[in-house]
Amino acid sequence: MKINSINTVNFYTSRNTFKGSSSISEEYPKKPEGISFYEYEGIFGDLFYGCLDKHKEELYRHLDSITLKDGTSVSQNLRSMFKDTEPVTEERLLLHKTYLENYEKIKEGGFDPTKINKTEYGPGFYFGNCEGALTIYSGVTCKINYRGRTARGKTALREYNQINAQLNSSLRDYLKIPFNLASPLRFKEDSVLRKFINEYTRNKIVNELGIDGTNVPGSEGYFIVFNPDAVKSIDLLRYEY
Repeated sequence: MKINSINTVNFYTSRNTFKGSSSISEEYPKKPEGISFYEYEGIFGDLFYGCLDKHKEELYRHLDSITLKDGTSVSQNLRSMFKDTEPVTEERLLLHKTYLENYEKIKEGGFDPTKINKTEYGPGFYFGNCEGALTIYSGVTCKINYRGRTARGKTALREYNQINAQLNSSLRDYLKIPFNLASPLRFKEDSVLRKFINEYTRNKIVNELGIDGTNVPGSEGYFIVFNPDAVKSIDLLRYEY
């Protein structure tokens, strides 16, 4: 798809900073000299995430202060996604499918929270309690040894993406970053904001609510791990693709 270079140049030269009702006055990720806009698309996500991460402490405080549409705080809303019981420490065997090159990276460095992109039931790593839950996925089959504080999930867990959308909108307002339909990078920009918010909410679930993982009711056997430290080992079970 051909990029409208006039739109692109106007958008990224007229907005050199983003700042809102905060102390933040940060350079918006500019296109480095000597590269095309196609190449810029490839590095934009890391540049933009770096800007947000640099001010993570202040942005987290802002997100903590938000009252959601149902009148609750973020913490209260996240808590409502789980049964009102104390998490139970347990150990269990889980299954996971991924490509071999990904398995080798995970084996060496563990699961990376910044790679989380599936969030229908919350910002975590999705595993199967049984092989039937993995039939739609490709790759090698791995077995995961999980040991952590497990909470009982509710069907309200499915509402997580609504929480993320509300926080996304508030964060844009706070930083005065408009959703500019003319920008060719608007979807990448939105993806970075979602990733930043996923990490914020994942940290609250693990550190504030004390929950490392949960079963997902009615989800065909999925188990979500929020805390990568609760994954004690990963090993290949089968090589078949």
